[in-house]
Amino acid sequence: YPLCALAVSDERPMVRTNVRTGWSRIPSQQMFYYRCSRHKKRHCFSFTFHFDESNEEYFFAYSYPYTYTYLQKWLHSIELLNLPFLRRDLLCRTVLQRRLDLLTITGSGNLDPGSDDTDVKTTQRETAGSNKDEQDGAKTISNCKDNKTEESLKSTKKAAIVLTSRIHPGETPASFIIHGLVEFLISDHPVAQFLRDECIFYVIPMLNPDGVFLGNYRCNVLGLDLNRHWRNPNWRSHPTITAVKMLIRQLSHVSTVVLDYFIDIHAHTTATNGFVYCNEFTADSNKNDLTTVFPRLLDLYSPDFTFDKCKFCRNPKKAGSGRRAMGDTLNDNTICYTLEVSYYCSVVDTKSNIKGEPYTEENYRDMGKCMARAFGDVFQTTRDERWKLGVYQGLTKLGPMKGMTKKEKKEPVVLQTTTIDLEKEEYLIPY
Repeated sequence: YPLCALAVSDERPMVRTNVRTGWSRIPSQQMFYYRCSRHKKRHCFSFTFHFDESNEEYFFAYSYPYTYTYLQKWLHSIELLNLPFLRRDLLCRTVLQRRLDLLTITGSGNLDPGSDDTDVKTTQRETAGSNKDEQDGAKTISNCKDNKTEESLKSTKKAAIVLTSRIHPGETPASFIIHGLVEFLISDHPVAQFLRDECIFYVIPMLNPDGVFLGNYRCNVLGLDLNRHWRNPNWRSHPTITAVKMLIRQLSHVSTVVLDYFIDIHAHTTATNGFVYCNEFTADSNKNDLTTVFPRLLDLYSPDFTFDKCKFCRNPKKAGSGRRAMGDTLNDNTICYTLEVSYYCSVVDTKSNIKGEPYTEENYRDMGKCMARAFGDVFQTTRDERWKLGVYQGLTKLGPMKGMTKKEKKEPVVLQTTTIDLEKEEYLIPY
Protein backbone atom coordinates (compact mmCIF):
# COMPACT_ATOMS: atom_id res chain seq x y z
CA TYR A 1 0.00 0.00 0.00
CA PRO A 2 2.71 2.62 0.80
CA LEU A 3 4.53 1.80 -2.44
CA CYS A 4 1.34 2.34 -4.45
CA ALA A 5 0.96 5.69 -2.72
CA LEU A 6 4.40 6.69 -3.93
CA ALA A 7 3.14 6.64 -7.49
CA VAL A 8 -0.19 8.31 -6.69
CA SER A 9 1.26 11.21 -4.68
CA ASP A 10 4.51 11.68 -6.68
CA GLU A 11 6.44 10.92 -3.52
CA ARG A 12 9.95 9.58 -3.93
CA PRO A 13 11.84 7.09 -1.74
CA MET A 14 15.06 8.20 -0.07
CA VAL A 15 18.59 6.89 0.09
CA ARG A 16 21.72 7.45 2.14
CA THR A 17 25.01 5.67 2.77
CA ASN A 18 27.16 5.03 5.81
CA VAL A 19 29.49 7.77 4.53
CA ARG A 20 26.97 10.25 3.09
CA THR A 21 24.61 10.26 6.05
CA GLY A 22 22.13 12.83 4.78
CA TRP A 23 18.92 11.47 3.23
CA SER A 24 18.26 12.41 -0.40
CA ARG A 25 15.28 11.58 -2.61
CA ILE A 26 15.58 9.46 -5.74
CA PRO A 27 14.81 11.50 -8.91
CA SER A 28 11.29 11.01 -10.24
CA GLN A 29 12.55 10.02 -13.70
CA GLN A 30 14.11 6.92 -12.14
CA MET A 31 10.76 5.69 -10.71
CA PHE A 32 8.30 3.42 -12.52
CA TYR A 33 4.77 2.23 -11.67
CA TYR A 34 3.19 -0.25 -14.09
CA ARG A 35 1.25 -3.48 -14.52
CA CYS A 36 3.64 -6.42 -14.57
CA SER A 37 2.91 -9.53 -16.66
CA ARG A 38 5.18 -11.57 -14.39
CA HIS A 39 2.86 -10.84 -11.45
CA LYS A 40 -0.54 -11.53 -13.04
CA LYS A 41 -0.87 -7.96 -14.34
CA ARG A 42 -0.72 -6.54 -10.83
CA HIS A 43 0.67 -3.07 -10.29
CA CYS A 44 4.37 -2.97 -9.52
CA PHE A 45 6.61 -0.20 -8.32
CA SER A 46 10.30 -0.11 -9.22
CA PHE A 47 13.14 2.37 -9.47
CA THR A 48 16.65 2.40 -10.87
CA PHE A 49 19.68 3.36 -8.84
CA HIS A 50 23.37 3.56 -9.58
CA PHE A 51 25.64 2.37 -6.77
CA ASP A 52 28.54 4.70 -7.42
CA GLU A 53 30.77 3.67 -4.50
CA SER A 54 31.39 -0.06 -4.03
CA ASN A 55 32.91 0.38 -0.56
CA GLU A 56 29.85 2.14 0.91
CA GLU A 57 26.77 0.62 2.53
CA TYR A 58 23.45 1.91 1.11
CA PHE A 59 20.12 2.37 2.91
CA PHE A 60 16.72 3.01 1.35
CA ALA A 61 13.65 4.34 3.16
CA TYR A 62 10.05 5.27 2.45
CA SER A 63 10.27 8.31 4.73
CA TYR A 64 12.75 9.81 7.18
CA PRO A 65 13.44 7.08 9.78
CA TYR A 66 12.82 7.71 13.46
CA THR A 67 13.81 4.62 15.41
CA TYR A 68 13.04 3.35 18.89
CA THR A 69 16.77 3.51 19.73
CA TYR A 70 16.98 7.13 18.64
CA LEU A 71 13.96 7.98 20.80
CA GLN A 72 15.51 6.35 23.87
CA LYS A 73 18.78 8.22 23.39
CA TRP A 74 16.96 11.52 22.94
CA LEU A 75 14.74 11.00 25.99
CA HIS A 76 17.80 10.08 28.04
CA SER A 77 19.58 13.25 26.91
CA ILE A 78 16.73 15.57 27.93
CA GLU A 79 16.26 13.65 31.17
CA LEU A 80 19.90 14.39 32.07
CA LEU A 81 19.10 18.12 31.89
CA ASN A 82 17.20 17.75 35.19
CA LEU A 83 14.61 20.29 34.13
CA PRO A 84 12.23 21.12 37.00
CA PHE A 85 9.24 21.14 34.65
CA LEU A 86 9.80 17.80 32.90
CA ARG A 87 9.43 14.26 34.16
CA ARG A 88 9.92 10.95 32.33
CA ASP A 89 7.95 7.94 33.54
CA LEU A 90 7.63 4.32 32.52
CA LEU A 91 3.94 3.91 31.78
CA CYS A 92 4.11 0.17 31.06
CA ARG A 93 6.08 -2.50 29.20
CA THR A 94 5.19 -3.76 25.74
CA VAL A 95 4.61 -7.38 24.77
CA LEU A 96 8.35 -7.68 24.03
CA GLN A 97 9.23 -5.79 27.24
CA ARG A 98 10.16 -2.46 25.67
CA ARG A 99 9.46 0.85 27.36
CA LEU A 100 6.32 2.90 26.86
CA ASP A 101 7.54 6.33 27.93
CA LEU A 102 5.39 9.15 29.29
CA LEU A 103 6.66 12.72 29.39
CA THR A 104 4.94 15.17 31.73
CA ILE A 105 5.70 18.82 30.99
CA THR A 106 4.33 21.57 33.23
CA GLY A 107 5.29 24.04 35.92
CA SER A 108 7.39 22.48 38.67
CA GLY A 109 4.52 22.68 41.13
CA ASN A 110 2.12 20.83 38.83
CA LEU A 111 4.06 17.64 38.10
CA ASP A 112 1.85 15.74 40.56
CA PRO A 113 -1.66 17.12 39.95
CA GLY A 114 -3.98 16.30 42.81
CA SER A 115 -1.19 14.62 44.75
CA ASP A 116 -2.76 15.75 48.01
CA ASP A 117 -6.08 14.11 47.35
CA THR A 118 -5.86 11.95 44.26
CA ASP A 119 -3.79 9.10 42.89
CA VAL A 120 -3.48 9.65 39.14
CA LYS A 121 -0.56 7.39 38.36
CA THR A 122 -1.32 4.52 36.07
CA THR A 123 -0.35 1.05 37.19
CA GLN A 124 3.12 0.32 35.81
CA ARG A 125 3.21 -3.22 34.50
CA GLU A 126 6.67 -4.64 34.21
CA THR A 127 5.12 -7.62 32.40
CA ALA A 128 2.39 -6.97 29.87
CA GLY A 129 1.37 -10.57 29.42
CA SER A 130 -1.28 -10.55 32.12
CA ASN A 131 -4.71 -11.69 30.95
CA LYS A 132 -6.50 -9.21 33.18
CA ASP A 133 -8.61 -6.65 31.40
CA GLU A 134 -8.18 -2.91 31.64
CA GLN A 135 -10.89 -2.61 34.26
CA ASP A 136 -9.15 -5.12 36.56
CA GLY A 137 -5.89 -3.19 36.51
CA ALA A 138 -7.30 0.29 36.95
CA LYS A 139 -6.77 2.13 40.20
CA THR A 140 -9.63 3.70 42.06
CA ILE A 141 -9.80 7.46 41.97
CA SER A 142 -10.51 8.89 45.39
CA ASN A 143 -12.76 11.87 45.96
CA CYS A 144 -11.34 15.27 46.78
CA LYS A 145 -11.12 16.35 50.39
CA ASP A 146 -14.23 17.77 51.95
CA ASN A 147 -12.51 20.95 53.12
CA LYS A 148 -11.87 22.09 49.54
CA THR A 149 -14.59 24.33 48.32
CA GLU A 150 -15.81 24.39 44.76
CA GLU A 151 -14.40 27.90 44.29
CA SER A 152 -10.89 26.88 45.36
CA LEU A 153 -10.95 23.88 43.04
CA LYS A 154 -11.89 26.05 40.07
CA SER A 155 -9.05 28.46 40.79
CA THR A 156 -6.44 25.67 40.94
CA LYS A 157 -7.57 23.58 37.98
CA LYS A 158 -5.01 23.07 35.25
CA ALA A 159 -5.72 22.29 31.62
CA ALA A 160 -4.41 18.87 30.56
CA ILE A 161 -3.42 17.96 27.00
CA VAL A 162 -2.61 14.36 26.06
CA LEU A 163 -0.62 13.80 22.85
CA THR A 164 0.31 10.45 21.32
CA SER A 165 2.09 9.33 18.15
CA ARG A 166 3.49 6.32 16.28
CA ILE A 167 0.64 3.94 16.98
CA HIS A 168 1.34 3.02 13.35
CA PRO A 169 5.09 2.29 13.29
CA GLY A 170 5.69 3.36 9.69
CA GLU A 171 4.31 6.86 10.19
CA THR A 172 7.63 8.43 11.12
CA PRO A 173 6.62 12.07 10.44
CA ALA A 174 4.44 11.85 13.57
CA SER A 175 7.55 11.33 15.70
CA PHE A 176 9.25 14.39 14.28
CA ILE A 177 6.15 16.48 15.08
CA ILE A 178 6.20 15.28 18.70
CA HIS A 179 9.94 15.88 18.80
CA GLY A 180 9.50 19.51 17.72
CA LEU A 181 6.62 20.04 20.12
CA VAL A 182 8.57 18.75 23.12
CA GLU A 183 11.66 20.79 22.17
CA PHE A 184 9.51 23.91 22.11
CA LEU A 185 7.70 23.16 25.38
CA ILE A 186 10.95 22.71 27.32
CA SER A 187 12.54 25.83 25.81
CA ASP A 188 12.75 29.35 27.25
CA HIS A 189 10.33 30.75 24.68
CA PRO A 190 7.73 33.00 26.37
CA VAL A 191 4.87 30.96 24.90
CA ALA A 192 6.42 27.76 26.28
CA GLN A 193 6.76 29.34 29.72
CA PHE A 194 3.15 30.49 29.62
CA LEU A 195 1.92 27.02 28.60
CA ARG A 196 3.89 25.34 31.37
CA ASP A 197 2.26 27.66 33.90
CA GLU A 198 -1.26 27.14 32.58
CA CYS A 199 -1.26 23.53 31.33
CA ILE A 200 -0.03 20.02 31.92
CA PHE A 201 1.18 18.20 28.81
CA TYR A 202 1.19 14.40 28.81
CA VAL A 203 3.21 13.19 25.82
CA ILE A 204 3.48 9.54 24.75
CA PRO A 205 6.01 9.80 21.90
CA MET A 206 5.84 6.20 20.68
CA LEU A 207 2.69 4.10 21.23
CA ASN A 208 3.93 1.04 19.34
CA PRO A 209 7.60 0.49 20.26
CA ASP A 210 7.56 -3.19 19.24
CA GLY A 211 6.25 -2.42 15.78
CA VAL A 212 8.81 0.37 15.32
CA PHE A 213 11.71 -1.85 16.42
CA LEU A 214 10.63 -4.71 14.14
CA GLY A 215 10.15 -2.43 11.13
CA ASN A 216 6.40 -3.00 10.78
CA TYR A 217 4.39 -0.45 8.86
CA ARG A 218 1.01 -0.54 10.63
CA CYS A 219 0.73 -3.38 13.16
CA ASN A 220 2.29 -4.44 16.45
CA VAL A 221 4.25 -7.63 17.14
CA LEU A 222 1.02 -9.67 17.15
CA GLY A 223 -0.08 -8.37 13.76
CA LEU A 224 -2.81 -6.11 15.21
CA ASP A 225 -3.66 -2.57 14.16
CA LEU A 226 -3.74 -0.94 17.59
CA ASN A 227 -5.71 2.03 16.27
CA ARG A 228 -8.75 -0.21 15.82
CA HIS A 229 -8.76 -1.60 19.39
CA TRP A 230 -9.18 1.47 21.61
CA ARG A 231 -12.71 0.53 22.65
CA ASN A 232 -11.83 -2.79 24.29
CA PRO A 233 -8.07 -3.11 24.77
CA ASN A 234 -6.49 -5.70 27.05
CA TRP A 235 -3.12 -6.10 28.74
CA ARG A 236 -2.16 -9.25 26.84
CA SER A 237 -2.53 -8.00 23.26
CA HIS A 238 -2.64 -4.19 23.56
CA PRO A 239 -0.73 -3.20 26.72
CA THR A 240 0.33 0.23 25.47
CA ILE A 241 -3.09 1.59 24.52
CA THR A 242 -4.57 -0.06 27.61
CA ALA A 243 -2.18 1.92 29.82
CA VAL A 244 -2.78 5.16 27.92
CA LYS A 245 -6.54 4.72 28.05
CA MET A 246 -6.33 4.17 31.80
CA LEU A 247 -4.26 7.33 32.17
CA ILE A 248 -6.76 9.40 30.16
CA ARG A 249 -9.76 8.06 32.05
CA GLN A 250 -8.08 8.79 35.37
CA LEU A 251 -7.20 12.34 34.34
CA SER A 252 -10.83 12.95 33.47
CA HIS A 253 -11.72 12.24 37.13
CA VAL A 254 -9.01 14.33 38.80
CA SER A 255 -10.52 17.31 40.62
CA THR A 256 -7.57 19.64 39.93
CA VAL A 257 -7.31 18.93 36.19
CA VAL A 258 -9.56 19.62 33.20
CA LEU A 259 -8.72 17.30 30.31
CA ASP A 260 -9.17 19.68 27.38
CA TYR A 261 -7.50 17.92 24.45
CA PHE A 262 -6.51 14.46 23.26
CA ILE A 263 -4.51 14.46 20.01
CA ASP A 264 -3.31 11.34 18.21
CA ILE A 265 -0.73 12.17 15.53
CA HIS A 266 -0.42 10.22 12.26
CA ALA A 267 1.02 10.50 8.74
CA HIS A 268 -0.97 10.20 5.50
CA THR A 269 0.28 8.39 2.40
CA THR A 270 -1.71 10.14 -0.35
CA ALA A 271 -2.94 13.48 1.04
CA THR A 272 -0.91 16.67 1.08
CA ASN A 273 -0.46 19.21 3.89
CA GLY A 274 -1.45 18.65 7.49
CA PHE A 275 -5.06 18.49 8.71
CA VAL A 276 -7.22 17.07 11.49
CA TYR A 277 -10.23 14.80 11.83
CA CYS A 278 -12.64 15.83 14.59
CA ASN A 279 -15.65 14.47 16.47
CA GLU A 280 -18.88 16.40 16.08
CA PHE A 281 -21.02 17.46 19.04
CA THR A 282 -24.46 17.24 17.48
CA ALA A 283 -26.23 18.76 20.51
CA ASP A 284 -23.87 21.70 21.10
CA SER A 285 -22.99 24.10 18.29
CA ASN A 286 -20.70 26.13 20.56
CA LYS A 287 -18.67 23.01 21.24
CA ASN A 288 -18.30 22.47 17.51
CA ASP A 289 -17.05 26.04 17.15
CA LEU A 290 -14.53 25.40 19.92
CA THR A 291 -13.41 22.24 18.12
CA THR A 292 -12.54 24.29 15.03
CA VAL A 293 -10.50 26.91 16.92
CA PHE A 294 -7.27 24.91 17.28
CA PRO A 295 -7.02 23.89 13.58
CA ARG A 296 -7.87 27.45 12.51
CA LEU A 297 -5.00 28.80 14.62
CA LEU A 298 -2.63 26.06 13.47
CA ASP A 299 -3.49 26.96 9.87
CA LEU A 300 -2.42 30.53 10.62
CA TYR A 301 0.89 29.59 12.24
CA SER A 302 2.00 26.64 10.11
CA PRO A 303 2.41 26.99 6.32
CA ASP A 304 2.24 23.20 6.04
CA PHE A 305 -1.15 22.84 7.73
CA THR A 306 -4.45 23.71 6.07
CA PHE A 307 -7.85 24.18 7.66
CA ASP A 308 -9.54 23.54 4.31
CA LYS A 309 -8.86 19.80 4.59
CA CYS A 310 -9.96 19.47 8.22
CA LYS A 311 -13.31 17.77 8.74
CA PHE A 312 -15.74 16.25 11.20
CA CYS A 313 -15.39 12.54 10.51
CA ARG A 314 -17.97 9.89 11.42
CA ASN A 315 -16.57 7.04 9.31
CA PRO A 316 -17.83 3.81 10.95
CA LYS A 317 -14.63 2.01 9.89
CA LYS A 318 -12.72 4.23 12.30
CA ALA A 319 -14.97 3.62 15.29
CA GLY A 320 -12.13 1.80 17.08
CA SER A 321 -9.62 4.61 16.63
CA GLY A 322 -8.33 6.64 19.56
CA ARG A 323 -10.20 9.78 18.52
CA ARG A 324 -13.58 8.07 18.18
CA ALA A 325 -13.28 5.73 21.16
CA MET A 326 -12.01 8.34 23.61
CA GLY A 327 -14.53 10.86 22.31
CA ASP A 328 -17.32 8.45 23.25
CA THR A 329 -15.69 7.52 26.58
CA LEU A 330 -14.89 10.99 27.90
CA ASN A 331 -17.29 13.80 28.70
CA ASP A 332 -17.91 16.82 26.50
CA ASN A 333 -15.08 18.78 28.14
CA THR A 334 -12.49 16.92 26.06
CA ILE A 335 -11.91 17.58 22.36
CA CYS A 336 -10.32 14.71 20.46
CA TYR A 337 -8.36 15.06 17.22
CA THR A 338 -6.57 12.82 14.78
CA LEU A 339 -3.83 14.99 13.31
CA GLU A 340 -2.59 13.83 9.91
CA VAL A 341 0.43 15.12 8.01
CA SER A 342 1.57 14.24 4.51
CA TYR A 343 4.60 12.05 3.94
CA TYR A 344 5.53 14.20 0.99
CA CYS A 345 4.68 17.90 0.72
CA SER A 346 2.09 20.66 0.95
CA VAL A 347 0.08 22.26 -1.84
CA VAL A 348 1.12 25.88 -2.33
CA ASP A 349 -1.73 26.84 -4.69
CA THR A 350 -4.91 24.80 -4.24
CA LYS A 351 -6.58 26.13 -7.40
CA SER A 352 -3.80 25.02 -9.73
CA ASN A 353 -2.61 22.18 -7.42
CA ILE A 354 0.95 23.49 -7.37
CA LYS A 355 2.96 21.48 -4.86
CA GLY A 356 5.72 22.84 -2.70
CA GLU A 357 9.11 21.39 -1.95
CA PRO A 358 9.17 17.91 -0.35
CA TYR A 359 9.03 17.95 3.43
CA THR A 360 12.18 17.69 5.47
CA GLU A 361 12.64 16.63 9.08
CA GLU A 362 12.73 20.31 10.02
CA ASN A 363 9.34 20.94 8.40
CA TYR A 364 7.77 18.29 10.62
CA ARG A 365 9.47 19.66 13.74
CA ASP A 366 8.27 23.15 12.88
CA MET A 367 4.67 21.90 12.73
CA GLY A 368 5.06 20.59 16.27
CA LYS A 369 6.32 23.98 17.40
CA CYS A 370 3.40 25.68 15.66
CA MET A 371 1.02 23.39 17.56
CA ALA A 372 2.37 24.82 20.80
CA ARG A 373 1.98 28.36 19.48
CA ALA A 374 -1.65 27.64 18.61
CA PHE A 375 -2.25 26.23 22.10
CA GLY A 376 -0.79 29.42 23.51
CA ASP A 377 -3.54 31.49 21.92
CA VAL A 378 -6.24 29.03 22.98
CA PHE A 379 -5.27 29.08 26.65
CA GLN A 380 -4.65 32.82 26.74
CA THR A 381 -8.41 33.14 26.24
CA THR A 382 -10.82 32.53 29.10
CA ARG A 383 -12.60 29.19 29.00
CA ASP A 384 -16.04 30.74 28.50
CA GLU A 385 -14.85 32.78 25.50
CA ARG A 386 -12.71 30.24 23.64
CA TRP A 387 -15.44 29.05 21.31
CA LYS A 388 -15.98 32.57 19.92
CA LEU A 389 -13.96 33.06 16.76
CA GLY A 390 -14.19 36.83 17.20
CA VAL A 391 -11.71 36.86 20.10
CA TYR A 392 -8.87 35.56 17.92
CA GLN A 393 -7.66 38.45 15.79
CA GLY A 394 -6.01 37.61 12.52
CA LEU A 395 -7.95 34.46 11.65
CA THR A 396 -8.42 34.14 7.90
CA LYS A 397 -10.29 30.83 7.69
CA LEU A 398 -13.72 31.63 9.15
CA GLY A 399 -16.04 29.34 7.21
CA PRO A 400 -17.58 26.15 8.62
CA MET A 401 -15.49 23.01 8.79
CA LYS A 402 -16.19 20.18 6.37
CA GLY A 403 -18.43 17.36 7.52
CA MET A 404 -20.53 19.47 9.88
CA THR A 405 -24.20 18.59 10.02
CA LYS A 406 -26.16 21.08 7.93
CA LYS A 407 -28.27 22.36 10.80
CA GLU A 408 -25.07 23.27 12.68
CA LYS A 409 -23.56 25.32 9.86
CA LYS A 410 -23.26 29.02 10.58
CA GLU A 411 -22.52 32.09 8.52
CA PRO A 412 -18.82 33.00 8.48
CA VAL A 413 -17.74 35.45 11.14
CA VAL A 414 -16.52 38.73 9.67
CA LEU A 415 -13.48 40.04 11.50
CA GLN A 416 -11.04 42.86 10.95
CA THR A 417 -7.89 40.98 9.96
CA THR A 418 -4.47 42.05 11.11
CA THR A 419 -1.04 41.46 9.64
CA ILE A 420 1.10 39.09 11.69
CA ASP A 421 4.82 38.67 11.17
CA LEU A 422 5.71 35.30 12.68
CA GLU A 423 9.43 35.89 12.13
CA LYS A 424 9.29 38.85 14.52
CA GLU A 425 7.68 36.69 17.22
CA GLU A 426 4.37 38.56 17.15
CA TYR A 427 1.43 36.66 18.58
CA LEU A 428 -2.26 36.65 17.93
CA ILE A 429 -2.76 37.44 21.59
CA PRO A 430 0.01 39.29 23.51
CA TYR A 431 1.71 37.41 26.34
